[in-house]
Parts: sequence; C-alpha cells; structure tokens
Amino acid sequence: MSGGRMEFGETAEETLKREIFEELNIEIKSFKVIDTWNYMHNDKCQITGLYTLVRC
Repeated sequence: MSGGRMEFGETAEETLKREIFEELNIEIKSFKVIDTWNYMHNDKCQITGLYTLVRC
C-alpha cells in the first residue's frame, strides 16, 4: 500500500508511479484500477483512494 498526494496537474497514473518509485525504488510498467473509495472529511476536504493491480 502506498499513500501520497497528487501534485497539481498530475494524473492518477503519474502519481502512482511517482509514489511507488519514491517509497520503494520500483518502476511501475502498467496498472489496472480494481476498486476505489471516497471519503468526505468536511466541505473543504475530500480523499479518494484507488486499489490497483500493478506490473513492475
């Protein structure tokens, strides 16, 4: 599992690849979204998560 924040203008795929590389020094070749979740903390904060299957 990896956690991180998207940088402005970054896609979900770019974020996933960057975060995995930063945390584990592994390059992601491809990925498939398995499931998503969404949490509304308040009217100014929303968190979305992706469960993914990746190929390294």
